[in-house]
Amino acid sequence: MERYQRKESEDTIPYLLRLAEIKIEEKPDDLDWSDIAEYCNFNCHYDSLRKALQPKEYGGLAIYKYFKDKMVNENVSDDKILQEYELKRIEFEKEKQKFFNQRTSYKKLIRDDARWDELKDIISHSINNLQPYKREPLYDIQNWDNDLLIGLNDIHYGIIIDNYWNKYSPEIAKKRLEKYLLEIINIKKLHNSENCYVCANGDLISGLIHLNIQVANRENVVE
Repeated sequence: MERYQRKESEDTIPYLLRLAEIKIEEKPDDLDWSDIAEYCNFNCHYDSLRKALQPKEYGGLAIYKYFKDKMVNENVSDDKILQEYELKRIEFEKEKQKFFNQRTSYKKLIRDDARWDELKDIISHSINNLQPYKREPLYDIQNWDNDLLIGLNDIHYGIIIDNYWNKYSPEIAKKRLEKYLLEIINIKKLHNSENCYVCANGDLISGLIHLNIQVANRENVVE
């Protein structure tokens, strides 16, 4: 349409603001933001143009109309206009940052929720596909006579504990194993056992072994 064409004396910014005002206030069917970007020969995505101009209170068009009205209705200096413009710009930046922070938090919630859903799917799939476990006996107990069966459980060798409830260290572990061995030898002598089978059932070594490492020229104990 003719009214969308650029006037001879019209600079790019006033031309843009005039088209934006028509688009926002009149909402014509034959004028889109992509048309405005093309008319003004802007090398940017039309949606970026829309976001910059459209916000009702702090958009580019709103700021332009605000200062245009002030200059018409009030006798104000350029410095005062610039100061008020800066205040408006700061308010706009604050609102934009608030929106960005809210969007970031929302995306994090969605991401965390998706991870939980994925974890539940993995657990459900694993449970549904479990195969029956058949454990074969390690030895033929019926053929045993007077052999010894020794159990070793939860030794946690390597851990160091020294608190109100417990005290434990590799040295204490060695002393307890030596005492255990003497008791086994006594039982072996009592029953005249020929063989001894040891069942190591787990947690023989602790997952929290103390290592001395050099960090920043300082000696540190890391669990």
